[in-house]
Amino acid sequence: MEANRELEGEGVAEDKERQPSYKIMTVEEFEQEKADMEKHAQAAKERQEQAAKEAAERAATNPPTPQKPAHLEKPVAAGTGGTGISEAAEGSGKDNSTRYFLIIAAVIVVLTVAVFSIRALKSEQKYETVTYNGFVFEQYAGLWNTQWKQDGQLFNLRLHYNPYQVENVSIIGEEGWSAGESMFITFDPEEGEKFSYTALAAAELSLSLNNAFGITPVAACTENITAGCASRPVVGCGSAPANSSVIYLKEGSPAEITLQGGCATIQGRGEELVRAAEKAIYQWYGIIRAA
Repeated sequence: MEANRELEGEGVAEDKERQPSYKIMTVEEFEQEKADMEKHAQAAKERQEQAAKEAAERAATNPPTPQKPAHLEKPVAAGTGGTGISEAAEGSGKDNSTRYFLIIAAVIVVLTVAVFSIRALKSEQKYETVTYNGFVFEQYAGLWNTQWKQDGQLFNLRLHYNPYQVENVSIIGEEGWSAGESMFITFDPEEGEKFSYTALAAAELSLSLNNAFGITPVAACTENITAGCASRPVVGCGSAPANSSVIYLKEGSPAEITLQGGCATIQGRGEELVRAAEKAIYQWYGIIRAA
């Protein structure tokens, strides 16, 4: 029994120790403590408002620099004291831009100097000139150029050879040959494989006859055996219509001109055919006089 009482006594003592202790305050003390707490809370609120006000004033005076998001920032090179790769790249880009600008400017200057140099050379360039029977011939663009005057009108004459270069083309036959009321320029389609020189000679003869003498020759063939001759008249030296004349462009050597009746046979092979045709043209213009 005594043991049980001791245990009960110890339990009661332990419960007393576990119970919280309370301070008994009067109404005046409670009111005073409440006022102190409100005072401390008000002071803390005022400090926060003052700090916020000062921060706003600093922000207005020195606005913060906008910061890029972290994922857009370029890495900073190690050991550069805060100088990042972005700054180095930006500086390099500026240097490259300046270099490119200087290169382009240099190229423009060189091209400008070249253009003016070429113009100066052209202005100082002297073309080869020859004078023949009072006619001045100047060679440029691969042609010999001169002017011929008739009835107060000037004609520009451009040929592949100058008079000196065609002097040795022989003229056989009647020196007084002249064009009739109509004229044909004909050729034999079987005489050659390449007719480029024949066409060139025919074109030069036709142009001179038309421009200087008002004669429009008709293209013809000696035979109608090709597609090119199908629509052309068939005319030869012995088959020309009445009151007409014929210029027969003949492939052969040497370069020469044969005059017979109303037919002028201009003969040559390749470029020599053109040279012989131009000898006839110079005689028509009176630049090369008949012997």
